[in-house]
Amino acid sequence: MKGLGVSAGIALTWSYSLHSRDNHIEKKTAEDIEAELARCSAAREKAIQRLADRVDAAKGSIGESGDEIFEAQMLMLKDVFLWDEVSNQIRDAGASAQWAFSCAVDSRIEKLSQVDDEYLRERVLDLRDVKAQILEAMLDDSEEDRREIPEIGGIILFGREITPSQLLHFSLDIIKGLVMEEGGPTSHTVLLAKSLGIPCIVGALGSLEMASREKRAYIDGQTGEIVFSPDEELTERYNAYILEKTERSRLLEAFRGKATVTKDGRRIGLLCNIGLPEEAPLVIKADGEGVGLFRSELSMISMKHMPTEDEQFALYAQTVTQLKGRPLTVRTLDIGGDKPTEYLPMEREPNPYLGVRGIRFCLANPEIFMAQLAAILRAGMLGPVNVMLPMITAVSELREVKSLLELVEKDLCSRGVPFAAHLPLGIMIEVPSAAVMADVLIREADFFSIGTNDLTQYLCAADRGNAKTAALNNTCNPAVLRVIRSVVREAALAGKPVSICGQSAADPLLVPLWIAMGVTELSVVPPCVLELRKLISGIDVSLWAELLDRIMALSGADEVIDLLKLASSGAIFDII
Repeated sequence: MKGLGVSAGIALTWSYSLHSRDNHIEKKTAEDIEAELARCSAAREKAIQRLADRVDAAKGSIGESGDEIFEAQMLMLKDVFLWDEVSNQIRDAGASAQWAFSCAVDSRIEKLSQVDDEYLRERVLDLRDVKAQILEAMLDDSEEDRREIPEIGGIILFGREITPSQLLHFSLDIIKGLVMEEGGPTSHTVLLAKSLGIPCIVGALGSLEMASREKRAYIDGQTGEIVFSPDEELTERYNAYILEKTERSRLLEAFRGKATVTKDGRRIGLLCNIGLPEEAPLVIKADGEGVGLFRSELSMISMKHMPTEDEQFALYAQTVTQLKGRPLTVRTLDIGGDKPTEYLPMEREPNPYLGVRGIRFCLANPEIFMAQLAAILRAGMLGPVNVMLPMITAVSELREVKSLLELVEKDLCSRGVPFAAHLPLGIMIEVPSAAVMADVLIREADFFSIGTNDLTQYLCAADRGNAKTAALNNTCNPAVLRVIRSVVREAALAGKPVSICGQSAADPLLVPLWIAMGVTELSVVPPCVLELRKLISGIDVSLWAELLDRIMALSGADEVIDLLKLASSGAIFDII
């Protein structure tokens, strides 16, 4: 059989059919309005706790991408607008809790299904997942499949559609592959499969029926190939693949404990991106040199109330301690209209990505911001800590933060609370105005971190989640590269460090270019560390520096990619 390969890798093991949840609800009238409202509230809390418990159990396996996916699901479960609609349906129409909730979610599913945007259409799967979780909680009926799972070789999951929360019903160690009859390449299940290194195929019509009959299957997540009852030739191909993968891992282990140095001796900092204290051990395990981006909002969003200064200090202290002397860079609360929570004072905005988010929200709510700053300063007593500000647009914002930091230090002194004064204060360069004013900002900042995801999106005015503008949203666009080069140049002139912390920090095509520009640090997800260290060890910066002007003079992203591929193969250096 053939489907669309969306996550590379090969698996050959037992097939395991996962049948879809039945979310059909009969229309019923509520006999007791207050009892139905209470049932909604109880189901909501149960589903939230159940998801949190499953995510905790999988912690250390799902990584940052998984955290983001389940954070999004948690936000859906907590969506006050959805629950207000459900409550109104119960009160006004006298509907039962299940019926009211089903109607509210189905209405959203119908609207998203009609949108001419692949990315948004694939969020339908998340809504179906949330719907199933709530209905399970209301009916006290978990859909966990408790059939016996073969102990040898793991399983390949087959389903019409497989949701992220369904994956958490299993030990992630035994899942060797995913095959879905529906779905597309940008669904959250696919993104989770990629982050876990699990081969995945979508659009494989008829595969679920076959998996129900056949015991073993072979899948190739690159080609989309599916073979049931694989023969000896395929088994040999699979065994060769495993040997090659094992050998690759062995070669990478040779770089563990080594400094990250280019072929011609330039030292590069290789740090990690994490979102929760529980991920700090992953940095040690991956041999990362510290944390270049700690997404502090993830811990806050997962709570049911605004964490106090002491609660935040406990989170940062736990993270610093687990890093065992490696530096921790805490990005202050990066939240806004696109990340609503129940307890933060935010309003819905027509264009949240251009609204009150990041540092704008923090400066508009100084009491919340100062509590976080105090917690970070206190954690600085336990190990090296840096403060990083998101969404800086103008130097006036940086100066305002410095004034607040002075007030926080005075308050801590008056309370007799130990803290580390004058922690390094850096900013993220992700807004075009900040990139243009880099020469001014670097005079007052201790370091820069370039968020290539948002910077590319804003520079190109192209939503990175919109499939129709995907071709425009490309970091290889010469316009984006020119801006990044100018930012790096200003940091170098000031003698201050500059890092890349977006997805492109781990892009093997772009990494040599960043280093040739003068980037001093890269911050990536932990699994990329050893692979990048190996890549960097073979980079001759002097040769790549000769290519810079030629690359900057190109007219489009496609031309840049072609030249980068040529350079990565070494062919271009025979010419220059």
